[in-house]
Amino acid sequence: MGKFDNKESVYKFVTRKKAKRNRGIPQWLQKEVDAEALGGGDFPCYHITLSGRTSDRKVFYLYDSEYCHPMADGEWRFIYDLMNIVDAEFYIPMYPLAPEHCCKDVFDMLIRTFSEYISGFDMNKVILMGTGTGAGNAVSLNMIAWQEGLPMPYKMVLLAPVLDAEYKDYELMVKMQRAKDWYSKASTSQGTIDFIRDYWIKDYEGKIEYTSPIHEKTNYLTGEVLVASGAKDCYNAHSRQFCRNMYDSGRKPFFFEYRNAGHAFYLNRKNSEATHLRKILQDYMTDSRNAIIDKYLYEVRHRGIISKRFPDIFKDDIATKFLANHKINYEDYKRRSEYRNLVSAATSRDYDDAVRLFLMEYPDSTVVYAGCSLDTMFERVDNGRVMWYNLDSPGRIAIRNMYTTDSCEREKIIDRSVNDLTWLDEIDCEIDKGLLFIFRDILTYYKEEEVKELLRILYDRFQGCNVLFEAHSYMELISSNRFAGRLGAEYRRRKFYMNYPASTIESWDPRYSVISSKPILDGIKISSGWSTKLKIMFHVRRLFQGTRIMRVRLGYEKFAALFEK
Repeated sequence: MGKFDNKESVYKFVTRKKAKRNRGIPQWLQKEVDAEALGGGDFPCYHITLSGRTSDRKVFYLYDSEYCHPMADGEWRFIYDLMNIVDAEFYIPMYPLAPEHCCKDVFDMLIRTFSEYISGFDMNKVILMGTGTGAGNAVSLNMIAWQEGLPMPYKMVLLAPVLDAEYKDYELMVKMQRAKDWYSKASTSQGTIDFIRDYWIKDYEGKIEYTSPIHEKTNYLTGEVLVASGAKDCYNAHSRQFCRNMYDSGRKPFFFEYRNAGHAFYLNRKNSEATHLRKILQDYMTDSRNAIIDKYLYEVRHRGIISKRFPDIFKDDIATKFLANHKINYEDYKRRSEYRNLVSAATSRDYDDAVRLFLMEYPDSTVVYAGCSLDTMFERVDNGRVMWYNLDSPGRIAIRNMYTTDSCEREKIIDRSVNDLTWLDEIDCEIDKGLLFIFRDILTYYKEEEVKELLRILYDRFQGCNVLFEAHSYMELISSNRFAGRLGAEYRRRKFYMNYPASTIESWDPRYSVISSKPILDGIKISSGWSTKLKIMFHVRRLFQGTRIMRVRLGYEKFAALFEK
């Protein structure tokens, strides 16, 4: 019989494991911090500060107990590391645990502790933070605090949150089981489910704000919410669903998903994903951008630069205003040549013009901007009628949410990697009104067979759709990769090129039609303010026409253009 086959086996496993853990602060940590046990008794709330230091920033921290275990030593180390990088005082309640205590006991203690020790502070300096089951408790505590009229913390941090103790959603459990690891099997076994129901939930079954906050409304959560999860964690399904609920209610969480990470990955000091997350937490919890967020803003800075340098070609007012109002650390940015800046301005202009032309033809259409990153193309081209989807990885979308505000109800977010084609299921459109996919600076990193396969999938799903992307010649591909090599190893090399893009695409499938194939430097006039070197480069590259913006229709249109009506 396995140790998770029934609740009795789980009970024995929990009892043995609990006996091996110390419920207090580890001795090594006591030497590094000043600690005070508030409230005393069996369930104190530890107030911890770095030795000899105080801070007006307070963190109310709920650890991952898995409903029944004292805090692991690795989580104490994680807290200590956070204290050093975010300059905060931590309040850590040692809340009651199953099987001796239940959900009611936990929240009686948490509400009392939060009310007595936290609610008197400046809530603009208070962060509610939780990990695992503690993150689920943090969401519940936030909801209950609102219901009881308690002051609300201005930020919440949820790491690998566990949000459905009642396992009320069958589809959510199926997604958890797909992880197919030991943790998934243990978490979704019947023995674990029965143990949690009988020993932790008890009389609170059905009170989802306490037990399964993922099924409760998110409208009343605190101002800002950051969620981080590993894609290989079975509870990643909880994180995704919770963030989707927030988006649906008009809220914008900062969601970071780490592709190769499992549950509690953030505890591993040597893990690259954990290192990245700690830098994100440093910026988020201290209201700064110096640790890592500034590094994401290179494209904002770049668009601001080309807007100022080549205003007759391309203009991005949002980027320009952001740079004027925010100081960015430029030390890690690589300097680009004037020619590369000109090419970027021309490319941005041509993409914007191509989308505007499409919207003139199909004003009530749907546009999907794949790999949107921090670009604000929607604001530049919006016709007041288009339905727009910004698609990128959760981390990029989270940084985007910090940079700008997608406030229009016609502008939607899909937080998926472009390579994760499940995002196609998120597209809700009326195909007869027109559909355009934008793949700016995406397909050029694919192999030719991968590009052909992507177009085939789009054709099968959305016959008649349009696709917009750039096509490099072989010589331009070599030049771009040499430039990338000078920028550093972190820049990817391009793979896909077409010397004769129109004939090549139509040779792939006779049902594909090239609507337009525009060299990016066409229509640009030389300015007297350009350097001699830039003028020469411009003449040479325009002669070779190394990059074209392609608009391709996949299959026969099922809809009529505006001018045909």
